Amino acid sequence: MTDLTRLQGAADKLEIIENSATSFCCRDTGDWDRLAACFDPQAPITTSWFKGTAREFAEQSKNRSEEHTSELQSLAYLVCRLLL
Repeated sequence: MTDLTRLQGAADKLEIIENSATSFCCRDTGDWDRLAACFDPQAPITTSWFKGTAREFAEQSKNRSEEHTSELQSLAYLVCRLLL
């Protein structure tokens, strides 16, 4: 693996991790438009309570927040492995 390939891989991982952290923050702060912008609208998302598209996830997250006001996201460990 060349140094350039390794550098690009590190940059890709950072972008993925930053986007993941942003999506957690958006859910906690109720920034639904920004949450939706973190994903391709048709990207598949699966969580403990949801399975569907990113667009649906943003909508359901908003609906859920209106029902469960004390739900905050836990962002402990992010692991990102690129398949090259």
